[in-house]
Amino acid sequence: MPKLKNDTEHSIEIKKSRFITYLHRTDSEEEAKEFLRLVKKEHPDASHHCTAMIIGNTVRSSDDGEPAGTAGHPMLDVLAGSHMEDILAV
Repeated sequence: MPKLKNDTEHSIEIKKSRFITYLHRTDSEEEAKEFLRLVKKEHPDASHHCTAMIIGNTVRSSDDGEPAGTAGHPMLDVLAGSHMEDILAV
């Protein structure tokens, strides 16, 4: 399975809303949670910090207040469909 070589960040503006994506390579859920804390600290005014992660056998997603199933799960589908592993998307 492919692994992310380097962390990456991308942003896009849609209808006056800014969407920022971070992809972070990690091999532990605790490190993923720490990275999420850093992102939240960097963007404290963000409405949501949706996540998806595939780390070993751990597969999780969170909509973080968005309507259920509309953010985290689609993000997770993209990671899984790309056969990525040891990755966190925020």
